[in-house]
Amino acid sequence: MNIAILDQSCAGWSAGASFTRMMLACLSLARANHEGEIFFLSGRTDFEIGPEFRRLDLPKDMDAAGFAEILRTHEIAVTIPVRDHLVHEIPGAKVGWVPDFQHFRLPELFTEENIAERDELLSAVVNGCDVVLVSSESAREDLAAFAPEAVAKARVGRFSSMLWQSTFREYVDVRSKYHLPERFFLVANQFWKHKDHAVLPRALAEAHEAGARPFVVCTGLTCDYRDPENRVFSEFLRRCSELGVRDRIAILGQVPYGDLVSLMRTAQAVVQPSRFEGWSTSVEDCKALGRPLICSDIPVHREQAGDDGIFFPLSDASRLGQLLASESETLAAGPDPEREHAALSDAKTRAKGYGEALLAMAREAVDRHGTHLTTTSNPQIAKRAVPLVRQQADYIAELEKACSERLQGMEALRAEVERLRGELDAIDAAPLRMAAKKILGRR
Repeated sequence: MNIAILDQSCAGWSAGASFTRMMLACLSLARANHEGEIFFLSGRTDFEIGPEFRRLDLPKDMDAAGFAEILRTHEIAVTIPVRDHLVHEIPGAKVGWVPDFQHFRLPELFTEENIAERDELLSAVVNGCDVVLVSSESAREDLAAFAPEAVAKARVGRFSSMLWQSTFREYVDVRSKYHLPERFFLVANQFWKHKDHAVLPRALAEAHEAGARPFVVCTGLTCDYRDPENRVFSEFLRRCSELGVRDRIAILGQVPYGDLVSLMRTAQAVVQPSRFEGWSTSVEDCKALGRPLICSDIPVHREQAGDDGIFFPLSDASRLGQLLASESETLAAGPDPEREHAALSDAKTRAKGYGEALLAMAREAVDRHGTHLTTTSNPQIAKRAVPLVRQQADYIAELEKACSERLQGMEALRAEVERLRGELDAIDAAPLRMAAKKILGRR
């Protein structure tokens, strides 16, 4: 049985490319259990894949007929994962993927138009696919509430980190590279509203009042397509100043993945304050490195972090501040080689299990195709949503570029401020030097 793996890369959504790499890595571990070829379908020519996969390049103007021809030519029985309008253009068996139901649980973060688009596309996926992949039991429960008629074909696949691959573990001296203190906490999330960065300035202020001086490093994209005026990030910066904690937070923006891994290995703990998650890649990477986790107490975090997590009530700045204050004194900074080795071994085992689960879902989708398939969504409505989705992707890419340029400008301004401070210090010291020369001259 031949399988097609669809690239999930998307401008402005780094998790899509990460998810694709993770799927391929997990399938490479489980490959021995599959008879047939695995094809990788992508519009990107720069996406590296292993020799165990065959690449098929997709043109941007690919239509249903073109897809059908590719699948027929290569005798592909099932396509995985499908998460958008492509469900109407791909014939044959399909495994759908719903990353999360955030708009269903947090509708206040979306416009009515966004909600309608997401509802239609998710309805198309869950009704148009033979099997539906969700990343957590929490997501399966959300699916049961969103589309109870489709929950019978939902399958939970908890993906793992791919850090068991040694290519991702070259250590970078991030303290020197980013001028960081010896001890710090890390928040590795995009600055999207549901990630709840807003709790951090208040938590640091609470910790300071308790006499502690924890330091927090933030990485991730500093903009959100749902927030074109960048209000969330601007408010975060303003609150840092108002609460007097600017000198206790470093905002690095998006960093190379190798640097992010080294930041996790170096930090005292990774802090995950999110209001909502499908299944967090940051949490999985942290688990794979055996690093401590401080998480908001939401069901998916309990499911993912388990007994190893340190939890605080959602958006509770006081409790998070107490934890930052106490743990900053007790948690060690830097890698723990013995614990890391064991954690990476566990992550590899979970990754192989995930790859085996994907193969099982692919086989089930082929078995179910044509017998249990029900389509209740309107393809024409979903296709009308395609231009809007593409417009959003283009906007995200432009916003990401603008944020990068803004960060570069901030760095240039910071350097100029430091230069001017040096000149002022020299001017301030000049009278003292003149006085010293006069005194020495008298002698």
